[in-house]
Amino acid sequence: SERVESRKAKAKIRDEAAMSVDGADITAADDSDEDPIYDLYAVDNHYGGLGDGHYTAYAQNPMDGK
Repeated sequence: SERVESRKAKAKIRDEAAMSVDGADITAADDSDEDPIYDLYAVDNHYGGLGDGHYTAYAQNPMDGK
């Protein structure tokens, strides 16, 4: 029904995204001639529902690795 489809569209996505911390190679998503290699230095997390919630963040200082 339309009500069920509407509820599905508003449902929170709970899929986990895994990514390499060092040397993430995203060449499959890029058509340029440069090598798009990145190092992950921060992560932002959202806890809660679609209308409200709380954010936490974790970051690494690139100078000292802490």
